[in-house]
Amino acid sequence: MASNGRTMVSSKESVVFKVEQVIWPSTKYYFYKTNIPEKARCHGCRCVPHTIYPLENECQGHGLCRDCKETDFTCHNHGDHITAEALRNAVGQTNNAAKKLKILCLFCGSNEDFLNLKDHMYKKHSEELAYMLKSSQKTDYEQEKPASTEEKHRTSALTWRQDNFSQNADDTVESEDDEAPACKHCKEEWDARELGEHEKACPKKEVQCRDCYEWIKQEELSDHENVVDTILDLQQKIKEMERCNISQQEEARNESAKLEKRIEELENRQNVVDTISELQQKIKDMELCNMSQQEEARNEKAKLVKRIQELENRQMSQREEASNEIAKLVKRIQELENCQLEANQYHIDLEDDVKVHRTALQNLEDKVGRISKEAVTRRRVDMLNERVETYLGPLERLLNGLREVDKE
Repeated sequence: MASNGRTMVSSKESVVFKVEQVIWPSTKYYFYKTNIPEKARCHGCRCVPHTIYPLENECQGHGLCRDCKETDFTCHNHGDHITAEALRNAVGQTNNAAKKLKILCLFCGSNEDFLNLKDHMYKKHSEELAYMLKSSQKTDYEQEKPASTEEKHRTSALTWRQDNFSQNADDTVESEDDEAPACKHCKEEWDARELGEHEKACPKKEVQCRDCYEWIKQEELSDHENVVDTILDLQQKIKEMERCNISQQEEARNESAKLEKRIEELENRQNVVDTISELQQKIKDMELCNMSQQEEARNEKAKLVKRIQELENRQMSQREEASNEIAKLVKRIQELENCQLEANQYHIDLEDDVKVHRTALQNLEDKVGRISKEAVTRRRVDMLNERVETYLGPLERLLNGLREVDKE
């Protein structure tokens, strides 16, 4: 199966993969768009290790796996020779050239990134991994164990029995089937002189593990300790991974909080953009409205200008009429003033005449007084009085008219 641009490498090519102590060949692997690059492989055995030890000089850019680094290495491509002593202090690095490599898990068959396979096996398949390592170490132990150990013990016991029988030939004859001393752990027959030492080192003897305090046979103690160490290492790595996961979860939560904050900022920004768009639309609408209002204002202004012009014209005509009226009034006032002057002069003249006539009247009254004693004189006085009244009446009316003119 291939998806998302990954192609399955032909099953004819089997590649050895190494992750820590787990080594296995496989044809079920995938690499993004191409085959596994040479820089991802060991420059010696061409396996694909999880940890690679980089080379220098002519072979720079390539590296070795942990097994090839322990021996002298000669590059047949670049002709460079490197001793194991020179690579002893080399520092292993994660094989980043294989970061696009995907491979099936040995235990569950899931498709995993090669660089994450180690963590996947430690986290998901710690028990299966420990059992595999234990089985591998036990197989190595059986291969390295000398095959003649038990035969040596049995031969030694038999030799002791034969010697003892020959030395005591004159004593009571013992049967060849008499049992020699046996180990209480493995039930094997041993020379009495070697039995104590054997029982101390007997592989079947049960001893207590210093780590888990479980009673284990001595022959299984080494494997058990290795398994316990592996389990402890796995548990420690699991704890470290859990702590790492906790820290990663914390980082993820922090990152999530940051992303939520960023999303909120973007939403706020989007709201601001929407608000700006709405405001811009409102501004456009207001501009259109303002344009129509400006047009209406211009029309209204034209009307007002026309009205003002009409009012100014009317005012000018009214001013002109007022000026004419004022001129007429001034002329009339001038005429009235002239009339007033004439009236005043006439009044003065009348007053002078009145004074003259009063004087004359007084004289007449004096005369009347003198002649009033006589009847004829009285009649003449009455006639004179009538004449005076007749004469004074118009004068009084004239004076009253002049006073009214003065008031106006």
